[in-house]
Formats: sequence, C-alpha cells, structure tokens
Amino acid sequence: MKRVKIFVSVYGWLILAMLFLFLSGGDHPVEIAVWLSPLLLLRFFREVKLWKALLFAWPCMVGISLLADKGMMPFPMSIAIVLTVINSAIALIPYLTDRLLSRSLPLSVKTLLFPFVAVAAEAFLASSFTGGTWGNVAYGIQNLVLLQMVSVTGLWGMMFLIYWAASVINEIWEYRRCLWDILRLLTVFMAIFIFIYAYGFFRLHNEKTGENTVRVAGVTPGHEHRAEMMEIFGKIFSASRTGAFDSESIKASIENKYQELLSESIKMTESGVEIVVWSEGATFIFESDEETYIQRAAHSAREHEFYLGMSIAVLNDNCLDLLQNNQPFLKNKILFIAPDGHVDWEYTKFNLAPGYERAITIPGDGILKSTNTGKGSVTGAICYDLDFPQYIRQAGVMKSDLLIAPSNDWLEIKNTHTKMARLRAIENGISLLRPASSGISIAVDPYGNIVSFVDDFKSSGAPLVAVLQLESIQTMYTLLGDSWTWVCAFGGLVLIVLGIVRRWRERHAVPT
Repeated sequence: MKRVKIFVSVYGWLILAMLFLFLSGGDHPVEIAVWLSPLLLLRFFREVKLWKALLFAWPCMVGISLLADKGMMPFPMSIAIVLTVINSAIALIPYLTDRLLSRSLPLSVKTLLFPFVAVAAEAFLASSFTGGTWGNVAYGIQNLVLLQMVSVTGLWGMMFLIYWAASVINEIWEYRRCLWDILRLLTVFMAIFIFIYAYGFFRLHNEKTGENTVRVAGVTPGHEHRAEMMEIFGKIFSASRTGAFDSESIKASIENKYQELLSESIKMTESGVEIVVWSEGATFIFESDEETYIQRAAHSAREHEFYLGMSIAVLNDNCLDLLQNNQPFLKNKILFIAPDGHVDWEYTKFNLAPGYERAITIPGDGILKSTNTGKGSVTGAICYDLDFPQYIRQAGVMKSDLLIAPSNDWLEIKNTHTKMARLRAIENGISLLRPASSGISIAVDPYGNIVSFVDDFKSSGAPLVAVLQLESIQTMYTLLGDSWTWVCAFGGLVLIVLGIVRRWRERHAVPT
C-alpha cells in the first residue's frame, strides 16, 4: 500500500502534466493549462531519477502531442511522428538541464536556468527547422494585457514568463519550510510580473487613435469557387501523367472565377471601402494571361477609385513539363494596385509551408514591399510568412501602417493561425488585414484588438469589412528584434557553466 501511495504521489505529477499538455495543445488551447503543464512536468523531473523521467516523459509527450495536434500538420502520419519525436526531444532539454544543474546553483539565479534554456532551445528549433514559431506556448495566451509585452520582447518574452513561473513555483515548493527564502523569491517574481501587467494595462489604456483611418475589406471565395479551383489543380496533376490537358476549358473556368472576384471587389467599394484584398491564391492565372488580368484589375481600380490587393497563384505555361520533372511551377503572389491603375508593388511568398507547397512553389526574394497611400503606408506578406516574427519585423522597421496578409488555412488550424498573425500586429505596432479562405479572416489594430472577424466555416464567402487605423505605433521589438533569444542563450550558457563548475567542486570537496 505504501509503495502504491509513493507511485501515485510521484507519477501523479506526470499524469497531470500530460493532461494539461493535452489541454494546452491543439487548436483550442486552455490558457490555464499553458501555465500548468511545464510546472507539473518540471515537478515530475525533480521527483524521480533522471533516466526514469526521460523513459516515461518522452513517449508520453510524443503520444499526447500527436493526439492533441491531430490534423494540424500537413504531413503523412509517418512524417508527423518523426517530427513530433524530434520536437519532443528538444522540448525536454530544459527539463534535463534543470534536473542536472539547478541544485548546484544559488537560489538567487537558479530559477532562471529553466526558462533561459527553454527559450534558447525553442529559438534554435524555430531557426533550424521549417516550422517557424509553430507550436510556441506563447500562442496559447489570450490575455491581451499580458500580450502587450511582445511589443518589447516578441513572443519569446511571453514564453520566458511562462517557464519562469513554473521554475519559481517549483522552488517555492522545495523551499516551503524556509519562509524567508520563499518571500524573497516570490517578491522578486511578483514585482516583475506586476510591472509587466502594469505596462500592458498602461499601453492599452493609452491607445493612440490616429486621425488616419481607412475602410478595408477582405474578399474570400466561397467553398464552391475553391472546390472548382482545386479541381483545376487536380486536372493539371492528372494531365502530367496522362498528357490529356484541355487548357481552353480550364482557362474558361478561371475567367469566370476571376470575374466573380472582381465583381465582388467593386461591390465593396459601393459601401465606401477604400482597400480590398483577396485571400491567398484566390484564383489561378496562367503566366501568359497574367498581364491581361492585371490590366483588367487596374482598369477596375481606376474606374472605381480603390486599392486592390490582388492575390493570385500564377501557373507557368510549361507547368506540365515542370511537374513531370519534379520542378516548381507556381508563384504565390500579391499585387497591390493603386486607384490610378498603377501596380505599386508586387510580392511573392517567401516562406513556403513544408510539404506540397514547397515542392511546387517558386519562392520570392524575401523582401517586403511598401507604398504610401496618402493616408499611410501599406505592405504585404502571405499566410505562412507570418509564422516568422523576425521576417515580418521588416514591416515594423519600414514603419508601415497596414500589413495585408492574405491567407489560406484549414479547419484544424483556423484558430491557432489567427492568433499567430495577431501577435505580429502587436509586435510591430501595425494594423493587420488578414482575409483567410478556409479559416478566420480578421482585422486587427496595432494593439491586438480584433476589430472585425469572419469565420469562413460559418459564413462561407462572406466578406470581412472593417475600419482600421493607418498610423503605426513604434515598438521596442522593431528596434530589438528577437534579441531576447540571445539574452536567454547567453544567460543559459553562463548558468550551465556555473552549475557544472559548482557541481564539480561539490563532488571533489575535501571533507573537514
């Protein structure tokens, strides 16, 4: 009976940690679970021998992650399993480091080891693999007051706070009989937490409402339109095998869908909309027809006096030959057309999602473009680009006032991807217009307030309409970028060296 109680008291931490890990994952993370899962898992690592902790925690993390994130990764299950195993191993590095070295460090700095290493490991993962910041725990936080800290540190500061809280609470648990030590530790943590919360409250309470505003709209093709576009895509893939390619019927279908998008855009201007943006790859266009379609869009923009963000997927005329040779044949573009009919800028998607998109798409040059509309400057990026904070920081550095981000999601990621895009607006102090097919279209102000949204799964093809501020807010993040990750990496390295030295001295100390 005693052994059963010991087993439950020790491995109960792991069971609870996995429960909250499940609740903090997926497309609907529970915010309290985001805070509790690292806290409980760290407690488990400190309660058992290291080899046992790794033996039980690693496979549990892999299984829970696969279950919670089912449908979120655009890969076959075999690849998803391999990636989850690797990601889980990297995620366990801070727990391993804490278990080995934290007891050798003085209490004044030991709580920093765990969050320093956690941020450094996650930043390494984001820069070395193709997932960007996908899966970062910071995206599970929805408290807008707390989220204002990303305007200084980026999402890495939010991640640090979550892991630091876990480390501090664990130390309080272990030093629960030493009241003075607990009070000192708690006072420092609470003082910094209150300062961060006060900063967020002050920032939101003193929001700048600029005089320059613009009425914007996001046009998203309906499900029927997208189904027909995917059917065209299927015909191209089929023709690469059979050689039977009816280009005329495909072009006729493209023409109909293009005209629908243009008509819907013109309709939006009747209600005073000044900027209309299509969702990602709203229609296919063959390269030889591209200039004709651009001129037609330019004519409509000039006639009805509005800006048009024309999001298109341009197919190479030799797409069949390229496809047969496993070469990319498509460009994912936005063209920003002014009311005078001039194309102010053209942007081609740079960060391509792993899998089929990367295989078939030609990337752009990785430079965001911008233009001044008279009221404010507008820049653009596409969907997966927004998963890379340092990349989107270009918009903040250019002091752009509006970021247009046409996107295309799927059901299992619609909420998560929306939250990720929202943080880019706060980080750079910039308004965001994100029309998303098969997802959630949002209009966000520079503080992260969602001005308007439309869930495409509940209102198929309904346009997003909003009035957005065209006056960006200077943030520390635009100046510092992801430098907080370097602070964490350096701090973690110093504490690791210090821990190793102190542990060596403890083991080789001569007894007196």
